[in-house]
Amino acid sequence: MDYDAMDQYWIWLSAVEGMTPTRMYFLLDGFGDAQAVWDNISDACAMLPANVAAKLGQARKTRFLYELFAKLENAGARAITMRSDEYPETLKNIYDPPATIYAKGPDRLSDERMIAMVGSRTTSDDGKRTALAIAEGLASNGVTVVSGLARGIDTYSHIGCLNAREGKTVAVLGSGIDYIYPGENANLAARIIDSGGEIITEFAPGTRPYPGNFPARNRIISGLSRGVLMIEGKRTSGAVKTVDHALDQGKDVFAVPGSIYAVLSEGPNKLLCDGATPVLSEWDILEWYHWASRPDEGAMKKPSADLSGDEKRIVEMLRIQALSFNEMVNASGFNSAQLNIILTTLELKGIIKQSPGRIYRV
Repeated sequence: MDYDAMDQYWIWLSAVEGMTPTRMYFLLDGFGDAQAVWDNISDACAMLPANVAAKLGQARKTRFLYELFAKLENAGARAITMRSDEYPETLKNIYDPPATIYAKGPDRLSDERMIAMVGSRTTSDDGKRTALAIAEGLASNGVTVVSGLARGIDTYSHIGCLNAREGKTVAVLGSGIDYIYPGENANLAARIIDSGGEIITEFAPGTRPYPGNFPARNRIISGLSRGVLMIEGKRTSGAVKTVDHALDQGKDVFAVPGSIYAVLSEGPNKLLCDGATPVLSEWDILEWYHWASRPDEGAMKKPSADLSGDEKRIVEMLRIQALSFNEMVNASGFNSAQLNIILTTLELKGIIKQSPGRIYRV
């Protein structure tokens, strides 16, 4: 990708280790533009903390610039500066907007329908199912799901979105664009790109996933989105911090209610007590924004007349909650072979669908 000279200087300055957006904007206010910072490096260093000044001085080399753009090219990524038309308007209005975004994949950052889904890295089976179902339902209705590619709810939110036909999702990293974390989500990251989604970060290529990066990452997740949905997490969960950013940014907050005895429901239940909008399915969000209307509930409650008694029995079980194959074997009394036939028939009729992990739902 080609960058004009001013963009190159901008990208260089924003990539310096320790150069937070606040410090960068401070220098730009003082010198006028990033090239002037390059040309007056000694004066610029004098305006910064000693450790950051040292990094800036070390980066004042043509080699640093060449290596930076080589890393971007090798990663198949591009840099989007705040000067670019591709930079999303939603981020320009948040506190401390990233000076540069590094992105891989087609531009999805200006999608009109974007919802963040967040939650705990440690999650329950119900939390996984909820994230999968809601993300898939949103994506099936043209909503781009934004999350952080972390373990737990983030992972299942991305996967649920990809399960929808032509579903798109955006993953915001707490590391460089060339450093997927956690490593076990490398294949998921590749699927996101292949499906037409996007991976972005404000951290320069080569940046490792330091703990302090993730709170900063969270403000971007909420900043891109119309609203933030919290599915599971303790009151001290990092997902709650994302919600805090959403409140500061004037975004809508949604939460999935859970048992008052479940530790992982502390965060969402507290948000609900504080006024968050409860979400029981994707339709609560879709109808909130007038993006879609839920199907007629009367038609959904009654199995089709052409179903056999055994098929109706399975459908009624799945109307109560999504179940795994093994759970249905235990609850239905059918053996594995019998259940396989019933489930396959129902799938072919379009009555039920299967999600990863052999989870079935109407």
